[in-house]
Amino acid sequence: MIVLYGKNANLAKIHVPPVNDIRVMVYNSKLLTESNEKRDIELELHHAVIAEQFEVFYQPQLSLISGKHIGMEALIRWNHPTKGIISPLKFIQLAEELHLINQIGLWVLKKACTQTVEINELFGLDLRVSVNLSSVQLQHPRLLQDIKEILKETGLEPRLLDLEITEGSLFNFEKSSQILEDIKNLGIHISLDDFGAGYSSLSYLKKLSIHRLKIDRIFLLNIPKEEDTLMTSIVTLGHNLNLKVLAEGAETLEQVNFLKTIQCDEVQGYYFSKPLPYSEFTAYLDKYLNID
Repeated sequence: MIVLYGKNANLAKIHVPPVNDIRVMVYNSKLLTESNEKRDIELELHHAVIAEQFEVFYQPQLSLISGKHIGMEALIRWNHPTKGIISPLKFIQLAEELHLINQIGLWVLKKACTQTVEINELFGLDLRVSVNLSSVQLQHPRLLQDIKEILKETGLEPRLLDLEITEGSLFNFEKSSQILEDIKNLGIHISLDDFGAGYSSLSYLKKLSIHRLKIDRIFLLNIPKEEDTLMTSIVTLGHNLNLKVLAEGAETLEQVNFLKTIQCDEVQGYYFSKPLPYSEFTAYLDKYLNID
């Protein structure tokens, strides 16, 4: 039961937690401030899409076997004209609410494909780029056609594109698995991101058309202070399913050595580099190749 009083009751109502017990939410000026701030950022986000105020940052991914770079993850940032770089944590959920996420996601995909072609041509490499695919995009009826058009327009080979999905995006499993199968048939790689952070069902792993598991960064937090048999088990599970396994969030040499010990295939994290804007990422690669 929710009881509302006062002329600002509607404003208070939207802040009532979605639970079934009795709650009282009293209006105060903080609610008005938060409401105004959200309204402002909504307007700014619409403008950001039109003005293409976004930027793609890249974080390198390396093979733990060869030690060489195998690719990079493309990560969106909002380059606000007055507020500077804004993390996706602050606007992606809002973009979903405003039905802007598909438009933004396709922009990121096209930009990442374009810049990956440039990077590979510049350095003579064969790097694969990983791009996040939201649950909204995964269910969009034009997804497959949009991907085909972007690959054709940018010239990126399908094998050099890796689309990352999360467990949460598979709420309609039958439909999602068929879409992933169609994407895989184009020659595109698919990774299951943040594996282990949600409520994983091992049964669906055998049915999904994926190439790689990305272990959530939370599993590396206490290493090497604690032995993590669970992480070892995830790597073994991935290998038994003929999947590559990449660990996210490596920040120390000890963690990297641990991953090598448990035969994890690939890694990314701050130990190698934080996410970098395009110009800094190319400078990073140039330095790495000269050292190598």
